[in-house]
Amino acid sequence: MDAEGVEFETDETFTMAVQTVITWLERGDCNKRNANTFYTMIQSTNSHVRRLLNEKTQFEEELQRAREVMKGRMQGILLQCEY
Repeated sequence: MDAEGVEFETDETFTMAVQTVITWLERGDCNKRNANTFYTMIQSTNSHVRRLLNEKTQFEEELQRAREVMKGRMQGILLQCEY
């Protein structure tokens, strides 16, 4: 979510928001005026990381299934070559 509570539409928007949070942390710019925005951006960053981790897990599972399919096909080819 950005400062207005709208979800990030692209990774580029997310990257810009993260850079803002990092700058605020480095400068110590979190104050009463922007604390809600700061907190929202931290929450959004956490959600984005969780989404990326879930996607990574799904891709790893797909890769494992693809490897198993390939292994089965290679074994089939080897069996055909033996005869």
